[in-house]
Amino acid sequence: MTTFLDTEDLRLLENVVDELLRPSHESRSASEIWTTSVELGWPAMMLAPDDGGLGGGATALGIIMKGVGRNPHALPYLSTAIAAALLTGDVHTPDGQKLVASIVDGKAVFGVALEEIFATPDAIDLRLDASGSGGTISGQSRLVFDYAAASHLLVPVVNDRGAIDLAVVDRLAPGMLVSSQEIASSHLAHRITFADVAVDHVVTRPDMHERLEAGRELAIVGLCAEACGVMTELNRLTKDHLKTRQQFGLALSQFQVLQHRMVNMAIDEQQSLAIAKRAAQLCDARSPDRHRHLAAAKAFVNLASRRVAEACVQLHGGIGVTEEFIVGSYLRRILSIAATLGDADSHIETLAEIAGPLPFQKWPEPPSEVRPVSVAAVATA
Repeated sequence: MTTFLDTEDLRLLENVVDELLRPSHESRSASEIWTTSVELGWPAMMLAPDDGGLGGGATALGIIMKGVGRNPHALPYLSTAIAAALLTGDVHTPDGQKLVASIVDGKAVFGVALEEIFATPDAIDLRLDASGSGGTISGQSRLVFDYAAASHLLVPVVNDRGAIDLAVVDRLAPGMLVSSQEIASSHLAHRITFADVAVDHVVTRPDMHERLEAGRELAIVGLCAEACGVMTELNRLTKDHLKTRQQFGLALSQFQVLQHRMVNMAIDEQQSLAIAKRAAQLCDARSPDRHRHLAAAKAFVNLASRRVAEACVQLHGGIGVTEEFIVGSYLRRILSIAATLGDADSHIETLAEIAGPLPFQKWPEPPSEVRPVSVAAVATA
């Protein structure tokens, strides 16, 4: 997805995101933060300008998701942004126009089956019956993110041709059996069983594969950026704790071994930010090398963020593992991000596939005849 924002626009966006989402404003509720973000036009960031959006692209998504990562609230921005990116351009019908308009004004907040929506048809359980008015869907979606905050759900369905369509369903539509599972503190994922649930809108596109691939790239950028935001906040919390906590009459921050740990955590954060930003830029440029950089970014950020989170818990001591302290919540967010859309091992395998096999090097043949050498001859040589 190409960005329509220039460097100055992105810098201003970064300043606004930092002002709104930094944890000093955690007294604001999630709904208050969302209302302000709608006024700033963030839900429309992934929509094309022709659809009334801002066309922010992957770089803008990364800036916002870094702020979301720092904030302790469970904000449904990534799901809504991915839904907007997948629905943009689908305004040739009245239903499509109405849906895109509701995204722009913030009335439509989406829950998305983030893992299944980028899967192959044989991994999708939902089936579309288009025989009735508007169609119905039946089956099960195993992991829907941001269901609780959503007004609509975006799920993948298999049509009668065996291809993937996208179905938009009202969250309160009859015929759904919902069960929740906690994945990261207040962040919940839901398993939903659909039984002839009426569909509000069905997206059928000839370029669905390419559209879903672009959506998956955006989702990986968003997850990496969110993990970077969590690392930024964990490093801040750790630095403040080491400056405050004293042992042997000195602040912990004065012990050299702990200073080295903080340096390593800061390096992991900065390297993650750099590699995630580069991947976002290549996505916006539609570079053929973007797949390699995305896999490298997700693999590196997964490993680095876990190192930072675990070091933060250790440096906080006993309070780092308590339920009441925010560090444990951030650690669970890191673990859930690392498990979404591929863990480090799977992306390392992707990198290996992209690189291809190493060139074969043939060792030189040994000589056909090996002549014995006497010790006396060597000694007198």
